[in-house]
Amino acid sequence: MASAASENGGGLLTPAKLAEVLTAAGGAVTEDQIRGDCERGVPHTADGMIPLLAYIAWVHREVVKRGH
Repeated sequence: MASAASENGGGLLTPAKLAEVLTAAGGAVTEDQIRGDCERGVPHTADGMIPLLAYIAWVHREVVKRGH
């Protein structure tokens, strides 16, 4: 079975699919939380697609900023 990243050729995911992937990996993330993250600076395309690795890097930077 192909991963979502390989299916679209670059790891671009909708907020809904990203929430699904992160939740499956053990997180408790909602589509609304991801949309809020986009409003706070997560890199995304004009049509709302989010690069998976860019999202992970952004979350890491936010965690470091908060000192957690």
